[in-house]
Amino acid sequence: MKINRIVPNCMFEDGVASEIYVTGCKHFCKGCYEPALWNFDNGEILTNDEIVVRANKFNPNAYVLLGGDPLYSPEGVSSLVDRLKQENIPIWLLTGFTREEVRENPSFEEIFQKCDVVKTGKYDATKKQPGFPASSNQKIWRNT
Repeated sequence: MKINRIVPNCMFEDGVASEIYVTGCKHFCKGCYEPALWNFDNGEILTNDEIVVRANKFNPNAYVLLGGDPLYSPEGVSSLVDRLKQENIPIWLLTGFTREEVRENPSFEEIFQKCDVVKTGKYDATKKQPGFPASSNQKIWRNT
C-alpha cells in the first residue's frame, strides 16, 4: 500500500483531522477532485508507525482515510486501522463502494466495522451538493 500524502491539520466534522491519502482507485468518478490518486504507484510506502507519527503532528481529533479509495488496498488498510485504533482517536473511512458492495466483500466489511464513521458511494457530479458528502447518493454510516 502506498500513501500519497498525509495532511495533519485539516478542519473536519470532528475538529482537526489528519487526512491519510491512500493511492489507487478504479472507480474513475467523473469530476473526481483528485484523479492523480487513481494511480496505485503515485505515493510512497510507509510503515504504520511512520504514518502515525506524521498523522499525529498536530494532535488530531480524527483520522480520515481517503484517496484514491482505501478499500482497493484492504490488507494494508486493515493493518493501518488496527494501528490507528491504538491511538484512541476516531477513524473515518471514505470509500466509493456502496454499503452493499462492502457487505459482499469480507475484507471490506472487516475494515468498515473497525472504523467509527464511513462514507460510502462514488462521487456523482450530477448529484453534487454543498458540504459533506459531496453528492447526494453518498451515505454516512456511524459505528457505535
